[in-house]
Amino acid sequence: MSTLLNRPAPKMYEVELIKIVNEYDEVYSYYFKSNESIPFKAGHHTHLVAPNVEIERAFVRHMSIASTPKDNEIVFSMDLSSQSPYKLQFRNAKVGDRTKIFKFGGDFLLDMEKLRSKVVYIAGGIGITPIRSLIRQAEQEKLDIQQELIYVGKGYMYTQELDDYGFPIKRIKRPDVPDTLKKAATEKPDALFYICGSVSFIDAMRQQLIDFGIGVDSIIVENFTKNKKPEELGENEIRIKSL
Repeated sequence: MSTLLNRPAPKMYEVELIKIVNEYDEVYSYYFKSNESIPFKAGHHTHLVAPNVEIERAFVRHMSIASTPKDNEIVFSMDLSSQSPYKLQFRNAKVGDRTKIFKFGGDFLLDMEKLRSKVVYIAGGIGITPIRSLIRQAEQEKLDIQQELIYVGKGYMYTQELDDYGFPIKRIKRPDVPDTLKKAATEKPDALFYICGSVSFIDAMRQQLIDFGIGVDSIIVENFTKNKKPEELGENEIRIKSL
C-alpha cells in the first residue's frame, strides 16, 4: 500500500539564476538556466524552491512557468509585495544563486487536438505568466492561429516582447472589461478563450463570457490561488501543502 512515507522522492533539477528584471512596482521576473533538459510543456507549472534555503514547506511554491522548452532559460515572475518569507528570499536573490525545481504539470495548454484557428487570452495581473509561455509556443512553432490578448492590470509585463509579435493586444483597467469582453465575444464567437488570474478574476471573466454567448467548452481557465491565506495570494502561485 502506497503512503506518503514510501513514495519515491521527486527528481530535483538544479537551476542557476542568470537575470532579474523589475517588470513594474514590486513585480519581478527571474530567469534561470539548467545544465540538463527540463521535462515541461508550455503552460505548465512546477514546484519552485526559494534560493539559498533548505527545502521545506515555507520555502516552496507552485509557480507557473513563463518560458517554453525551446527557450534557453526557465522564467518565473512574481509580486514580492506580500513580504512573505518565500518572497523575501527572492527579494534578496542575486545572479549566480542556485535553487531547485521539481514536479511539472497542468492542463493550461495549447492542445493541438482541441486548438481552434482563433485564440483569445485574458490575463489578470501576473496571470499573464503562463499565457506568455503559450504565446511563445505559438510563435516558435508558427502555429496557424490568430492570437489576441486582453490584459487587465495596474501594470503590465513583457511589454516590448509582446508588442513585437504584432497581434492585437488590449491593455486595460478593470472598468474597461465588460465592453472589451463583449467586443471579443461578438467578433470571435468561435474562438478559444484562455483565462488566468486570481480566483475572483477568473470567475468574473468566465461568467461575463458566458453572458456574452461563449460556451463553457470554449473557455479554458488556470489559477494558482487555491488553499492560500488572503495576504499570500499571487495569481501564479499556490502554497504547497505537502512535499
